[in-house]
Amino acid sequence: TTMIDLNPGAASSTPRYFSVYNNKLHFIADTSTAGVNIRNLLWEYDGTAASVVGDINPGAYKTINYTKVFNNKL
Repeated sequence: TTMIDLNPGAASSTPRYFSVYNNKLHFIADTSTAGVNIRNLLWEYDGTAASVVGDINPGAYKTINYTKVFNNKL
């Protein structure tokens, strides 16, 4: 088991909506940069490291309800 702190500090990254695609775990999580909250980032975890795949809604907050694999696409 590996523990990764996606949002160092007191705030939670609130990871949610997990899906496995191409042998990687994909999920939505929040982080902060220079004290600014960045919400709803798409992350992937390959068993070794987690990295941001993309900002689903740049410049705005919008709730993402799930990630899903459909027709071999995430």
